[in-house]
Amino acid sequence: MVSQGYPYPRPSTSYVFITGANGRCAYHEIDNAAWRGAGFPSAILDLPVGPRISVESNGSSNGTGTSDRGRPAATAGSRSNLAAGSGSNSAIEVSASSGGSESREGAGLTLREALVEAHGIDAATLLPPGTPFTPILAIGSNAGPEQLARKFPPALFPTGAIVPVVQCTLSGFDVVYAPLISSYGSATATLEASPGTEVEVFITFLTPPLQLRMHETEGAYDLLRLDGVALLEGQALVGGAPGSGRRLSSVYQYNHSLGTLHLPLAPPRGGSSPVALSEIPARRRRFPALSQVEMQAALMRGFLAGSSSGGSTSSSGASTSDAEAMEFGGDGSCGAEVAAAVGPLAPVELPPRVDVPPGPADEAPSLSAVSTATAAAPSDTVTAGKAGSSSGSGAGDGCGGGGGGDAEGLDEFIISNLTMPDIRRGRVAALAAHARPFSYARHERLMSLGTIFSKNVE
Repeated sequence: MVSQGYPYPRPSTSYVFITGANGRCAYHEIDNAAWRGAGFPSAILDLPVGPRISVESNGSSNGTGTSDRGRPAATAGSRSNLAAGSGSNSAIEVSASSGGSESREGAGLTLREALVEAHGIDAATLLPPGTPFTPILAIGSNAGPEQLARKFPPALFPTGAIVPVVQCTLSGFDVVYAPLISSYGSATATLEASPGTEVEVFITFLTPPLQLRMHETEGAYDLLRLDGVALLEGQALVGGAPGSGRRLSSVYQYNHSLGTLHLPLAPPRGGSSPVALSEIPARRRRFPALSQVEMQAALMRGFLAGSSSGGSTSSSGASTSDAEAMEFGGDGSCGAEVAAAVGPLAPVELPPRVDVPPGPADEAPSLSAVSTATAAAPSDTVTAGKAGSSSGSGAGDGCGGGGGGDAEGLDEFIISNLTMPDIRRGRVAALAAHARPFSYARHERLMSLGTIFSKNVE
């Protein structure tokens, strides 16, 4: 089931995703050390690339985007700008490579050559001189070729699309679960401050038409500008391979509009905590970490346990009924009947293997407390994150379905989110009661992209 595969496989190095003019999606890996920035198109087009790797998407775009054909040409200049019209003070400078060398190292093709031979794209037409690129973090599914194929399908971009996706190490943050179950069934990711943590993320460098399309697919999220960050481009967190040595101190990011889910935890721990995605590699992780399957199972058990009670306790400690939670997002599509059917999210017990850093309830653990649930080093092949086993009885999904165990009950829980929109919205509203705002101070909200109930790309 695709929702259990989130955040989806991604290469173990940087790559360039391509929607070809031949109607097919693919990508080419690039050496991290060869990355020279996106200050001008030739810095990207003359990169040596690996073999073409096809991307098969098992979903189709349902966004409202239109074809790339006929959109205004990108504004000339080396400064990245947001296509949706944010002020010039929010533009992030993407400088050209310092050395200016455009070496054709390696025996393979350059990207420019591969575009013509493998994808039917004329690089000079699609990326003319002066085309700006905007750096936007890809912390969850946006880092995976499969998801990019859904968001930039040939039907919307018949003349082609090119997205450099650069592996990075980000310090002082972690990738955690958002207070959201998406319309494609996944518990999705958001960014949260985590002093002392280093996490592996990617940057997508988007031209203005691709920015517009990406905005259309990010319902429930806000576009933020982050300043004062320590972001090392072209660098894997593990593996020891030399990186590009390039750094960014400002970057854009799609973060959930309500912030981070603080999952209520059952005794003896109690309180609540952000939960990291165990599929995402990190060092010195401060939060407990769960795989997608484990998180889905935890939410299933929480909703099952809460379905017989009349109210929940939010992460701030205040009692919150489901009807009150429905007010989040300003969408009137969730009523009292849905609230009664779903029930609140009760405190959950984490799987035994997860080490929750000690500390008083709702207090961030000390930096010396390290979770043992960090992800293993990524392999050299493109594989999905390993999902651990989950604990609990899992007798049903809280919506009238029953199961013969966690696996069957979890499938029913996920299917109900996929096929019963009101039930999903009710659960999203219940999760919203356990959200806390993004805690990183040096951010600017540039735009909101829908409500928490918005439909996502399938």
